[in-house]
Amino acid sequence: MFQALLPLLEQVDLSLHLHREDSGDIRVVAVPRRTSSDEDAALFAPLSIVATPAELDAEFASIVSGFAEHRKSLAEQLQEAKIRAEAEIKEAQASWRKKVDAAKKSAAARTGTQAAARKPDAKASAKAEITPGAVNHSGDGTPTAASGTPAPAKDETARRTNTDGETTQVAAQADPTRIPATGGAASSNKPKRTRPAVTSERFFLKYSRPDLQAYAMELLPAAGRIGLSSDTRPVLARKLSSAFASAYDNDGSLDPDTIERLKRWAEAHNAAPDPRQGAD
Repeated sequence: MFQALLPLLEQVDLSLHLHREDSGDIRVVAVPRRTSSDEDAALFAPLSIVATPAELDAEFASIVSGFAEHRKSLAEQLQEAKIRAEAEIKEAQASWRKKVDAAKKSAAARTGTQAAARKPDAKASAKAEITPGAVNHSGDGTPTAASGTPAPAKDETARRTNTDGETTQVAAQADPTRIPATGGAASSNKPKRTRPAVTSERFFLKYSRPDLQAYAMELLPAAGRIGLSSDTRPVLARKLSSAFASAYDNDGSLDPDTIERLKRWAEAHNAAPDPRQGAD
């Protein structure tokens, strides 16, 4: 009997219980002892045998041997399944990191292209400020352009300055935003102060949900990351825009490190002020 139990004892410690049934049979229960909560419960199912004393003498060894082989095979299968599961988890994590990196690169490329499109052509701007053609004088003293047509009124001011020396005023260029050199008062209508584009949900709604989840995980404080896996795209856009609004308003709800991180991100993504935003 004990010789038959040895293969099973090499795998696990056992508790052996014997009980006499009313029918005269004997119930033998071999219970594997669990020593760690990390071990799978399937390996600790007890072996229960009910038989006559003669049947136990004849067949107990073979029954225990079969149970030991079955338990060993099950342990090997569970170990293989555990290894496969760990490998799948690592592969999923690596795939997620690749998607996050790709989303960051894609976002950086899009914002860079948009910034380049918004940047004015310096040569074209300079050329627009220069009025080509010389001013000629007709027989009656009326200034004319090189084509022979009357010159604009602004050139009349320049002519009087050059001929009689009585006027020192120089006409302003056609650019309406330029202030005359005579020191005229500037317009009292100042442009409204705009907020950075990242404080608007519209800025983030152009991104996909995985992109927004990645940005939220990178930028938001711990409290703002709760529920990211189930948040919808509008909710993620609202969370991010609210965080940037708090950072730029400096309302005291964010720590300095988070504010600095948010502003660095906005600068890196060329989040220029959005003229569609209202005044603070």
